Amino acid sequence: QSALNICRAARALNQSIFIAARANHVSHGLRCQQAGADHVTIEELAAAKDMSAAIHDRIALSQKAKGRRQVG
Repeated sequence: QSALNICRAARALNQSIFIAARANHVSHGLRCQQAGADHVTIEELAAAKDMSAAIHDRIALSQKAKGRRQVG
């Protein structure tokens, strides 16, 4: 709730200020944008992106290792 209040107050004080906010969930991020945030980092999406990258890297390493075993 405090992030929403800060976004509203900052926007009211300065219409041209760039407001970046952090939200735990998508729904809170949408409310931050509605309150005036220009950019919102959503923790659950950032975590999902990080996990996806880790899984992708692990699969790529596994496939690379399989390729080396088959060649040799």
